[in-house]
Amino acid sequence: MPWARVGDNAATYPPLLSVAGVKGADERTVNEVAGFVFRCAWQVAAHTTDYVIDIGTVQMIGGARWSELVKLAERVKLLERTRVNGLLAWRLVEKDDFIHIRTVAEMEWNNRQRNDTRDPRLMVPIRQRDGDQCRWCRIVVVWSGPSNNRSATVDHLVPGEAATVDTAVIACWECNHARNDDRSGKWEAEHAVFPPPVKPLYGSATVKYLFENAGVVVEQNIGRPRKTVERASDPDTARTTQPHGASPVRPGGAATAPATDPLAGAPPGESSRVVHDSPSDEFELAGSGRVGSDSGSDGLGSDGLGSDGLGRSRRRGRRGSGR
Repeated sequence: MPWARVGDNAATYPPLLSVAGVKGADERTVNEVAGFVFRCAWQVAAHTTDYVIDIGTVQMIGGARWSELVKLAERVKLLERTRVNGLLAWRLVEKDDFIHIRTVAEMEWNNRQRNDTRDPRLMVPIRQRDGDQCRWCRIVVVWSGPSNNRSATVDHLVPGEAATVDTAVIACWECNHARNDDRSGKWEAEHAVFPPPVKPLYGSATVKYLFENAGVVVEQNIGRPRKTVERASDPDTARTTQPHGASPVRPGGAATAPATDPLAGAPPGESSRVVHDSPSDEFELAGSGRVGSDSGSDGLGSDGLGSDGLGRSRRRGRRGSGR
């Protein structure tokens, strides 16, 4: 959708303030010119004319003083006279720290980017190849939750062109926007795209996406894997695999029992023990909490159940803190 964005310091933009020094200006002139220019910008954005203002808009907004206001804006280079289809018009100054108006080309490009990210024919091979790491900085990205610097995006290596598998990479929000916002090219000159990872890292969102959209099966090796519950009469062979949010497993096989025993109410002699399905079970996303020690700290703030994972020597664990 079209919009016009006024910079935080637009009201004190030096060329605008210099209107006060023009002969005949008084204490009202700066605000008068500012209001005239800003209203022109909003009209331009609404009608997607790419910074160009026709004479009818100028006269409508400027009223009886339109000619004087135009001359003042031209004098300080906020407006530049031009012609469109042979008719008199003006072009607003293009300065992002003053006024930035979304152009038709920008809207078309944003639509292209959005369509690319919604196309499984493109996204499946990209996500399978790159996993959940930014190809610019290798940080692990996230596909859901509030937007932040680690939010997953697709970076088009050739701006303005439709993406292909070879010209698009997974990128974190921070790297993608730093690259796009630097029109000087300095950021890109100082950074290089890492090659695709030899062993991609897959979180649950990508595992689910690949399977649901292409039937591709990959192993989750970051985050907390989803698990199922199996029962057996032998405590050494019984396996309890837990849903997300249950107490995590400690490396080495010893475990912290879940807050609610999935075998509660089982016949005498049955018990459970938490074990790793694979080494990948030991991975956790940053900020998810610490795996507890034998003292009962489980990293999730739930009650620790002692060092043997079976509930003996029960004592309350301290609340885990995220990293």
